[in-house]
Amino acid sequence: MVAKDTSHLSLYEAVDELDIANKVVRHGYTDEDGYRHWFRFVNGVPINKSHKEILVNYLEYVEISPKGKKYTNTWATDIYITLENVTKVMRGARAKWKIENETFNTLKTQGYNLEHNYGHGEMHLATNFASLTFTAFLIDQIEQLACPLFQKALSVSKSKKSLWHGIRGLFDWFIIDSWTELLTAITVGKSISLKTLMVDTT
Repeated sequence: MVAKDTSHLSLYEAVDELDIANKVVRHGYTDEDGYRHWFRFVNGVPINKSHKEILVNYLEYVEISPKGKKYTNTWATDIYITLENVTKVMRGARAKWKIENETFNTLKTQGYNLEHNYGHGEMHLATNFASLTFTAFLIDQIEQLACPLFQKALSVSKSKKSLWHGIRGLFDWFIIDSWTELLTAITVGKSISLKTLMVDTT
């Protein structure tokens, strides 16, 4: 997990004390693309003063691009850090943040409305809403990877948010017998023969 100095002050203080005692490992190198990588890490540090029995492994990382752009981050992990695996641990931590950030950004901005009214209700309502949203998102991801019809419908709609609007619009006006029928209607357009989809108003 990310460990910022603003939220983990005592952890930083403990690492600095160990650094003064020469118990912190420093490591750096420049890769073939000209990026400079600098690490500072130590294992078995108390996460805070209130829970000294909870030990974490601390990793600090700085990357400087050939143009001088600087990236800095720090993490706490239960993975034992060594010179042999420190680069891999750093890459995993950066990838984890990227995956989480992009996932929650999708859930917030692309029509899943993750935050909408989730604080309302009693008992387990918010948890159930979130679980249903995650389930829908998982199904959509599977379809996006494996269903040509879904891929085509998404391509025609330009965005997931637009696709959800199209699906809701069809449900407002027609009886949908199958997912294939629904995605075909989105892909081809409402001008296709929808006799089997139209609501019987007689």
